[in-house]
Amino acid sequence: MRTQDRRPAPASARPARTVWLASYPKSGNTWFRIFIANLLHPEQAPVALNDLPERTPIASGRGHFDDLLGVPSALLTQAEIDRLRPAADAELARVWGEPLLLRKAHDGYQRLPDGRSMMGQGPDYAALYILRDPWDVAVSMTTRTPPAAPGWRSWPIGAPCSTGPSV
Repeated sequence: MRTQDRRPAPASARPARTVWLASYPKSGNTWFRIFIANLLHPEQAPVALNDLPERTPIASGRGHFDDLLGVPSALLTQAEIDRLRPAADAELARVWGEPLLLRKAHDGYQRLPDGRSMMGQGPDYAALYILRDPWDVAVSMTTRTPPAAPGWRSWPIGAPCSTGPSV
C-alpha cells in the first residue's frame, strides 16, 4: 500500500508507535504479520495472505520514501538515502492514521555518521526480532531464490558437504 492511500493524521495527533519486525528473509515475517492481522482484526479473520489489513511497509522500500519526502530516491546516492531515512520514517509514522505502525525490516541495525540510529530511537520505536532455525531458512531460500552459480542447488538436502560440488 502506497503512502497516499493512508488518511493523514490530524496535526495534533501523536505519531504512530513504530515496531520494527526484524528478521532475515524467509524467517517467518509474513506469517507473523498474518497472525497479528488475525489477532487485531478478528472481524476479518481468517486474513488472506495477499489481503493483510495491517499493512507493513518494508524499511528498504522506496515508495513511501519518494512519496513522503518528495525526492525521487533514484536520484540519490545510498549514503544520501540512509541520511534521509529517519525523516521519511518519522513522517510515515506521523501520517499513518493508526496508533501502531508495524514495519518489516531485513536491514541490519546501524548508526549514521552523526551517531543517530538509521531506524529511529526513543520511546516511539521498538523492535521485535523474528528468529528461525538457519537450516530451515536455507531450505526456504533454495525454493525461492534463483541460483547464484551453476550447480549450487544440486546438492542433496541433508547430504554431507563432501558429496556436493567443490567451490
